[in-house]
Amino acid sequence: MSRDSILQALRQFIIDHSNLEDASILEANTDLFEAGLLDSLMTVSLLSFCEEQFGCQMDLSELSQEHFSSLNALTDFVCRTTAQAKVCG
Repeated sequence: MSRDSILQALRQFIIDHSNLEDASILEANTDLFEAGLLDSLMTVSLLSFCEEQFGCQMDLSELSQEHFSSLNALTDFVCRTTAQAKVCG
């Protein structure tokens, strides 16, 4: 799976599971917290999605808000924590 495919899957998950009315505002660098798209419950749902969809092996001690700040940051984090790292790099 390519980095772009991961980013698009994450974007679609957020669109499908948030209160986003205008998907055009969700760009790769949109601050997900500032835009009101992520709260604690949505972050847990997104984390679960990443583990199930991409096989991420996330150490909870590594998690920070920075990893979930934007689609780009989250995609980079997924690429670092999954077997997809070779494709993403």
